[in-house]
Amino acid sequence: MLHEPRLLLMDEPATGLDVKSTASVVELIEQEKQAGAIVIIVTHEAKFASVVADRILQMDRGRIVEPAA
Repeated sequence: MLHEPRLLLMDEPATGLDVKSTASVVELIEQEKQAGAIVIIVTHEAKFASVVADRILQMDRGRIVEPAA
């Protein structure tokens, strides 16, 4: 990322992407995390979340309903 952000907010970053492009997004997220950035991702794709997340919170109607590992 150009300006080395400390916080990234991402809304559905893998939606509509093919496998190769999704892998590129995962790599970017991992690089930013390694550089110390906080990354918050909103996604409905549980598999994607499980790959990139250190912590997952499930929400329903704006409320946290299930904290996960």
